[in-house]
Amino acid sequence: MSHFEYVSVATALIYALAIGRLLGGLAPAMEAGRRYWVHLIWVFVLLLVAVMAWWIMWRTSGVTWTPLKFLWALSLPAFVFVRASILLGNSNDPPVSYFDHYYEKRTLFFGVGLGVAIFIIFTPWIFQSRPWFAMAPVHPSAAGLLTISAIGLFSRSHGVHAVIAVFSLISATAAFFAIPVSTPVG
Repeated sequence: MSHFEYVSVATALIYALAIGRLLGGLAPAMEAGRRYWVHLIWVFVLLLVAVMAWWIMWRTSGVTWTPLKFLWALSLPAFVFVRASILLGNSNDPPVSYFDHYYEKRTLFFGVGLGVAIFIIFTPWIFQSRPWFAMAPVHPSAAGLLTISAIGLFSRSHGVHAVIAVFSLISATAAFFAIPVSTPVG
């Protein structure tokens, strides 16, 4: 087995845990009386992100792997899992109201989103061996996530959260259908 195969199995396991967490929490989140549609949109966005990120992992098949790159590759699925756990709460004792839960945990959820955006911004330097002080264009997904996370972190407005959730779903869906058949980089 190549290094890439070991790395891809490790990341696939974490993505599988995240997807299992999201799917396992879907039934309680959809229950009448508990349901909050903005919260449900975020569950579906995270499902799309997990699938896309796992698929895009193929692009790293030509990378020369180091322990730092391996740790970096495990970070994104870990972020997705953590965000799923924050969003859904305790699986054994789901929240009575996902509306209340969402607004109670929004700062943590969007704070981790800021961490993901920063992760995406630094990824080109880790995987493409760019000189540390060389400027690199910020990937649109990082800029969008940074903006959405900052807005979600500081706003308590239901209208604002509805808009950023719908925008995120539209963006994630468009990105999902725009993913080309991957070709390795590196």
